[in-house]
Amino acid sequence: MNRKKNIALAVAIALVIAIAVGFVYDGIMTAVERASHPQKYADEVCAASELYHIPEQYIFAVIKVESNFDPDAKSGADAYGLMQLTAETFEDMTGDVALTEQMLLPEKNVMVGTKYLAYLYNMFGDMETAIAAYNAGLGNVRDWLADERYSDDGKTLKDIPFAETRNYVRRVREAVDIYERLYY
Repeated sequence: MNRKKNIALAVAIALVIAIAVGFVYDGIMTAVERASHPQKYADEVCAASELYHIPEQYIFAVIKVESNFDPDAKSGADAYGLMQLTAETFEDMTGDVALTEQMLLPEKNVMVGTKYLAYLYNMFGDMETAIAAYNAGLGNVRDWLADERYSDDGKTLKDIPFAETRNYVRRVREAVDIYERLYY
């Protein structure tokens, strides 16, 4: 009888320890994810989200993938700032001459980048298609939507022929999922 009680007690203790370890592990993993997926520039993101009706998690995800929250980021394609805007996109969205120092200002960059994302979303009506266009450009996405190899309905993409853009869309989608799980 004592042996059965000892076994039951040992099983109960092991179960409590396993649950405690699970909570600790989950807490550590959440802290790691929060550190790697921060909400830096939250005021700027919130303001742009409210103005252009793009969910914050998408803006944070694009910033994470584009610049990893480096406001001074510059790509080989001459894209600048948190959301990696080109001079052409900046000028199209603002009507202003694109000056590098203006494009690097977080509040300006996030606002203009979100305006562009909203423009693409309104044009295509699908966020993943908009994100693909954010990376590959409008012309490429329009061509893909018109090609039955890449789109069944002319509105959404079933395949993306550019590996870079396909990977970009996947990475943004994964970041959106993480932001939604952590913060929303």
